[in-house]
Amino acid sequence: MKPSFSVRLLLFFLILLLLIPPTTAAAAPNISAAAAVVMDFETGDILFQRDAYSSRVPASMTKAMTAFVVFEEIGRGNLTLDTLIRISPNAARISADPNMQGARFPLQSGSYHSVDTLLHLALLPSANGACVAFAEHISGTEALFAARMNESAHAIGMYSNFTNSHGALPHRTNAYSPDLHPEIPRRAAHHLGLFYVLSGQNHPKHQ
Repeated sequence: MKPSFSVRLLLFFLILLLLIPPTTAAAAPNISAAAAVVMDFETGDILFQRDAYSSRVPASMTKAMTAFVVFEEIGRGNLTLDTLIRISPNAARISADPNMQGARFPLQSGSYHSVDTLLHLALLPSANGACVAFAEHISGTEALFAARMNESAHAIGMYSNFTNSHGALPHRTNAYSPDLHPEIPRRAAHHLGLFYVLSGQNHPKHQ
């Protein structure tokens, strides 16, 4: 008696499965950083982490947080990419200070630069003076702006203790909150618009 069609189909798929080589677990990414976190953007699953809970000097993450606050201000209608920011004597001094880490991109005291230009300076060559100019324009002083940075960071689930706008002077924070939810990076990506700034495009919400 010949096997039925359904039985033959089942046998075909069983043989096919035997011919497919077994999959192996994905190798850990080759990351040289001392601390790192990789999260699935859609599910929030942590795909990889290394020493994620240790506090570290955040370096350029400080400038990213400064840009985040700038885009919050744009979202609230307080700034546009074309808004002109005055460079104070303090911002000019820091912009050319050889003792501070980051790029030296001298800004002239009393000059004016657009938000778009200062964002490019802060995020591409890592110019400290551009961050200070933002801090003073938005909050009056860098100390008050650092408090605003921490407030915004805590609102999206970051543990942080920012004390300046540029990261050239050390302060410590960590890369990951155990309460991190996938909505947090989505909100950050929505507000920050860094991909548009770095690619030379305007944020689509503010064209």
